[in-house]
Amino acid sequence: MNWGNKIAILYISFACLMATMVVLAINQKDIFLVQTDYYKQEIAYQDRIEEIRNARHSQLAVFTMGRELQISNSGTNNPLSGRVVIYRPSDAKLDDTLFFEVAAKGTQILPLEKYPTGFYKLMVTWMEGNKPCYKESSTYL
Repeated sequence: MNWGNKIAILYISFACLMATMVVLAINQKDIFLVQTDYYKQEIAYQDRIEEIRNARHSQLAVFTMGRELQISNSGTNNPLSGRVVIYRPSDAKLDDTLFFEVAAKGTQILPLEKYPTGFYKLMVTWMEGNKPCYKESSTYL
């Protein structure tokens, strides 16, 4: 086989590979945006930076142990309440919001058994005093 045929085979193989990639991309289902109102959230991002800064001084701890979400209030003598947005980047149908109320120097446990195994982001918002706070963490259930 001469070098001309080898180059032709190489070009044809590349074209077939590219056509396969285009077909797979077109047939892909369930492409989700990160947030449906991303533009509005982007405008308010400075507020989110302030909420993150406020959370650094908070004693609220959020962590997962097995299939449970534990929210612990160890530093304040006041109860704290807020919400946890459970965000699944690969499937918007699994996104959920849970509400919590943690007693002063107490812990609340939220079960996570109903969520399928996979990667999740936990976005926690609450008020401490008169300041809004925000923490975000990633977990694999």
